Amino acid sequence: MPENKIEKRSWTSKEQRLLFVFFIVLVGSSAAVQSAIIALGAKYMWVSTLSWMPALSAVLALWVTKSDQGILGLRGSQRRWYLLGWATPIIYMAAIAALIIFGGLGWFDIGAYANKVGRNLGISNWSYEQILVLSLPWIVTIGVIKSLVTTLGEEIGMRGLLVPLFYKRFGFINTSFLSGLIWVLWYSPIILWGGYHAKLQGFDQTALPLMVFAITTVSLSFPLAYLRLRSGSLWPSAIFHAVHNAILLSIMGWYLSAKKQTIIMIDGFGSVSPTGEFGYGLAGISILVAVCYCWLAYRDGMIGRKKETEFDGT
Repeated sequence: MPENKIEKRSWTSKEQRLLFVFFIVLVGSSAAVQSAIIALGAKYMWVSTLSWMPALSAVLALWVTKSDQGILGLRGSQRRWYLLGWATPIIYMAAIAALIIFGGLGWFDIGAYANKVGRNLGISNWSYEQILVLSLPWIVTIGVIKSLVTTLGEEIGMRGLLVPLFYKRFGFINTSFLSGLIWVLWYSPIILWGGYHAKLQGFDQTALPLMVFAITTVSLSFPLAYLRLRSGSLWPSAIFHAVHNAILLSIMGWYLSAKKQTIIMIDGFGSVSPTGEFGYGLAGISILVAVCYCWLAYRDGMIGRKKETEFDGT
């Protein structure tokens, strides 16, 4: 963690230009890719391309304004921040699964999971339990590296550039909320018109999924901002995001299902789960995670002090 502290202040004219160029490029480049998604569907190639528009916008904005690229936080940090970023999503995903399964709200379809994973790994003749034991460590290690291919693009722009600049002016709470809100608005076009959303039986097909997604996204912006600022590096938050997606897209949204008595969401990838990307279970626990990280920020003097000072996240 950087030890130097800075008083809250307004942006310099150069920082204002940097943010202006970033948002202009982000809106323009994202609109082009979002248009393709709306016209052609939320295919992996287009969604993956969209995920790198924040990084492209950040790099171009830094180049145009001749700003220091060190603000992106691409340098390394202490191992404890990597561990915290890696472990937190595993803990809250496991908590959701435990609540659903042991609370009698649903079940884990180990047969469907093992059959698919077994075919992919060439071990279809193994028992379900053996396949599960082998695959879970792979998901939270190699699967995370694979997930970084897309999540890193979002993190370079949203946490790498925006969070340090916002924090200098707005403090931790407002920075976390605003960066999360921008993240939601950025995704909104493909959720509203591109089919990138859950289909909730008996409810509005876009408004409610967007609301649930917004709660999750804004809530998780608090731990992501904390990790970015506290470590002084982009990588812990990028790892957090990658672990979250690796587990979510490998297990939670596909094989963890709810009973008919509960609200069921069927996401755009064909799964049935209250814990998928648009699941109310994930939204609920994300709020709890945000509260925990606000407490950490308070403990570390980032919020709640009579005379506010801030860690320089750059």
